[in-house]
Amino acid sequence: MLSGWSTRGGKTCLRCAGDTKSCWLKHGRKFCYTSHRRFLHKSDRMCKDKISFGGKLEWGEAPKLLSGMEMLQQLDGVLTEYKKEDLKKRRTELFDHDKHQFWKKKSIFLELPYWATNLVPHNLDIMHIEGNYCDNLLSTIMGFVGISKDNLNSRRDLEELGIKKPLHPIRKGSSLVLPPSSFTLS
Repeated sequence: MLSGWSTRGGKTCLRCAGDTKSCWLKHGRKFCYTSHRRFLHKSDRMCKDKISFGGKLEWGEAPKLLSGMEMLQQLDGVLTEYKKEDLKKRRTELFDHDKHQFWKKKSIFLELPYWATNLVPHNLDIMHIEGNYCDNLLSTIMGFVGISKDNLNSRRDLEELGIKKPLHPIRKGSSLVLPPSSFTLS
């Protein structure tokens, strides 16, 4: 949020910017970010794995990481300081396909003399990421109902995407049953 980059929608990755590959999951009601295999080396076996990835190979190039100077050039003359009256106008233009429209405001950090040469201009809160990841992983492995990310909506999204066929919900009478997954402990 401090960087000024939009953290909502299908183009939230600062590194990929306008080249972010995402799709909307209808049942889970969230964005799914795809094409992550392009960051792997071309000889990696995952790039050739069609079975796990919906019958698709991926040979795309990883996006180039923008330097602080390139970010400043993108922002130069595009956005002004944050003003409440400009917010509504910016929201309508925010998800335009123009590469500059992913920025929602100019960060105050741009005024720092060393920001353009900073190697990590955008940092992640690792403590919260690790905490959320650990909670979600343990809840899914242990099969906690209501907390687990492995639920009916996620299975219906897998079915709609046409991947992981053994995990698709099975209709038994008037209800849907989730087949046990290989990663859930008994």
